Amino acid sequence: MNTARSYLERAFKSYSDLLIAAEDVYENVRAQKDLPQSEKDLAESILQETRSDFTDVLGIIGQVCVSQGDYESAESYLYQGLKACESFNHSNHPSVAMITQGLAELYFQKRTYDKAEAMARRTVMIRHICYGWNHPQYAHALATLASVLSAIGNEYESEQLMKRQAKILLLYPDAATHQEPVPDRTYGNELEGTTPWQGPGGSGKGRGILKSSSTYAIAKEAESSASLNALEAED
Repeated sequence: MNTARSYLERAFKSYSDLLIAAEDVYENVRAQKDLPQSEKDLAESILQETRSDFTDVLGIIGQVCVSQGDYESAESYLYQGLKACESFNHSNHPSVAMITQGLAELYFQKRTYDKAEAMARRTVMIRHICYGWNHPQYAHALATLASVLSAIGNEYESEQLMKRQAKILLLYPDAATHQEPVPDRTYGNELEGTTPWQGPGGSGKGRGILKSSSTYAIAKEAESSASLNALEAED
């Protein structure tokens, strides 16, 4: 196990603990009616950021595992991240697309092309909803789907997608723009398939519907799986 993955798994353990603590604080603050609304809003903001960091770490570890050829661990981490993203946010949240992109790349490497295509198409759909037709994130998703389609012999659709991707990237000549694009439709817009609790990527105004027990279960399930993966790696 290399140093980068070791550090990431330590970060994952830390964020698992932070997530449980942030959920507990949020529930306690909500229960205190005399507290100023600003303090309740702060607790909610911290919880949202912690949830986002937790799922991001899962996604990053999964992608590192893909790059190392550890496909079993990669699939485990990425699906844990997908489950957490969908629970904390909504099915069309940008963070969900990050996970489905990772799963598409995983299944492409494994040559499991039916699953790779399904995940790649889902990524394209989400990024279109969130970012629109002419955005680098959408272009990246098109390139992944094009690679999958080319691998299964659908050269025509693959070629059309690559042409579309090239046109989009011509709009962004600065390479740095590709790393930090401005997601015009990511925040504050109602997205199809949303739930009452939308998190930082949606427009829902309701309070969190997840109780400490469900957050604890998600974090502990992920932590347990990570420990098992670490033991198997040592063997």
